[in-house]
Amino acid sequence: MLACSVFAYACDDGGDATGTGGGGVAGSGAAGATGAAGVAGGAGVTGAAGVTGAGGAVGVAGAGGTAGPGGAAGSAAGTAGGAAGGGTGGRAGAAGGGGAGSPGSGGRGDAGGGAGSTASGGRGGAAGGTAGASAGTGGRGGTAGGAAGRSGAGGSGGRANVAIYVAGDSTVQTYTGSTIHQGGWGQFLDDYFTTQVTVNNRAIGGRTSRRFIEEGRLTTILSTIRAGDYLFVQFGTNDSNKTATYDDGEPYYLAPDTDFKTWMQMYIDAAKSKNAIAVLVTPPPRNSCRTDGVSFNYSFTAYATAMKELGQTNNVAVIDLGAAAVTYLNGKTDCDWASANFFLVRADGTVDGTHFQEMGANILASLVADGVVTLALPLAAYRR
Repeated sequence: MLACSVFAYACDDGGDATGTGGGGVAGSGAAGATGAAGVAGGAGVTGAAGVTGAGGAVGVAGAGGTAGPGGAAGSAAGTAGGAAGGGTGGRAGAAGGGGAGSPGSGGRGDAGGGAGSTASGGRGGAAGGTAGASAGTGGRGGTAGGAAGRSGAGGSGGRANVAIYVAGDSTVQTYTGSTIHQGGWGQFLDDYFTTQVTVNNRAIGGRTSRRFIEEGRLTTILSTIRAGDYLFVQFGTNDSNKTATYDDGEPYYLAPDTDFKTWMQMYIDAAKSKNAIAVLVTPPPRNSCRTDGVSFNYSFTAYATAMKELGQTNNVAVIDLGAAAVTYLNGKTDCDWASANFFLVRADGTVDGTHFQEMGANILASLVADGVVTLALPLAAYRR
């Protein structure tokens, strides 16, 4: 099985501060926010060392001060945020005691980061000297200060929110208030990921891969799915039925090597058209115990194989839920355990051979989530 093409997420360190520094007082604010403009400094006033800010705010300096006799490039302090309040303000030129410092852009924060102090004016050079109160662009936060996350609220680090859309049949769909406690694995999938993941389960019973598309359900998904979201697709159970037909006479059956592949390819192409990530999921097993009474047959091998071949051809991930579920059930004491705890028990006490009770569906959802981790998809970072 091949891992699919993936979207990238990263936490950047804080961006360059937008303020200019001179004699202004350092602003305070929440971590990672850009500080408000500082109070203008008087002309020619010697810049003092910055005070400690509560967050990574940027102090902005006065407009018209003439540079003092400090370092060669007096620069304003400023921080661009960090979880610990950003880094120390930028330093001025390396040699102090020289001529009047010229206005310059803000220096980078000290490597040590520190507790998020900012400087109201550039410090003198290494050999001493008076800071020039020249205007300059705010410097970046210190490298040891926490970087502002790309998507974190309030400047804190964090991952982007992501959605999983699920297309499938009755073994996947959500059941609400079922008196016989029927479940589909799609309704439990969000329990296995952090709250940054939203599961949109669009699966519906009685659908083949073809019928789902013909009814416009894939089009509906495409109207809201975003770049970086996931489209999980599981069909094959109804597609394998050689006798059933819809009311309009359309047959359920789709040959696994030809028609089934053609329709499944449409899901892959649709996801890629939106820069979303398609993940194929092989259908779970039927309640088909072997004569040994302790192991299961798998009825959908041809459809699982078709999905794996499509995965290789298109470089998309395939979660082999069928194989994982068979392995799980074979690890129980006997097939009676599956009939009592995994597959659906009807109101009359008989056992359904295709559908699942809530416990079984929940187990299947956990196996799907485990598959995400096994394939090392970026979504694995959100696994509970």
